Amino acid sequence: MKKFIFILTAVILLAVFAGCSSPGIAEEAPAGTSPASAEPTPEPPRVVAVVTDSDAELFAEGVKSIIEKVENTELVITGGGIKKGITEAADAAVVLAYVTEENADMDALAQAALNGAEVYVFDTGANNVPDGVLCFGYDTSSAHQLLMDTLLTLPSHDTPVRLLGMFTSQTTEAASAFAAGCDEGKIFNKGVYCEDENDATPEEWFASMLESYYPGMLDAVYAENERMAQTALEALNAAGRTDVEVVTLFRDIPADEMSKNPYIYYAEICPNTYYIGAYLADTALKGLGGDEAKTFEFTPDVLYASDIEDGFLSERMSELFPF
Repeated sequence: MKKFIFILTAVILLAVFAGCSSPGIAEEAPAGTSPASAEPTPEPPRVVAVVTDSDAELFAEGVKSIIEKVENTELVITGGGIKKGITEAADAAVVLAYVTEENADMDALAQAALNGAEVYVFDTGANNVPDGVLCFGYDTSSAHQLLMDTLLTLPSHDTPVRLLGMFTSQTTEAASAFAAGCDEGKIFNKGVYCEDENDATPEEWFASMLESYYPGMLDAVYAENERMAQTALEALNAAGRTDVEVVTLFRDIPADEMSKNPYIYYAEICPNTYYIGAYLADTALKGLGGDEAKTFEFTPDVLYASDIEDGFLSERMSELFPF
């Protein structure tokens, strides 16, 4: 179970500005009395981040990129779930949470809100949002179109790109993105497999395509899901073909299988958790200053291996940040 939470404990400092006080000369303390003692120095704001995997680490780095700009702020990264994080920072002024699964335990977040914390959540699991929690969702409807657009603009490809398509149905978002590319003249359709209309199995169909197209006649196969991508990859490896890319949204393909084909497409269409962590932290700080936050749904981004490098952020990705 993956549940991630980032807790920002901030102290709102009271400041006295010259323009807010009445003009005049301060009165001296009466004889025999001592001047008023100075206000005690407040504890520094504290950020507690619960991290359990690479996605959460990127979220934490995004939070850190904003919080480090605030003077006298302490950052603590720890492991655990939502309940543990809330317990360890019961006096939190702000809670930042990253929730990735359905039926997540949102009660702890609701309790934090009841305790007076400002709660900001990035939720990819479409959970029911408790009262008092500001939830930012994740809209994946554009993912396949984004992946297709990225594929078609790779420098290694000439237009039109020679593609095979493997889909569960012609009505899916992946099939629609493929069809749009064909209509725009960006895709040379070398064959389409729709599982709900074809009597052959994906394995049988793809094997027949490899027999029809010798090396150099295909650029890639666009697979709607991980199962179809695995089918294509195994057939390519069995045939000793390294001239065809396997393109899919899913990355849970065994490393030993991937290593046999140097042309697998490695760009990942996913939530940019670094950016989201930074955005929520920035929004939270502005919220403490009185700004009203408005929730919305984040959309997928294209991340390449080179985007996550020194300091977790490449020069290309730095240009995307408004902070």
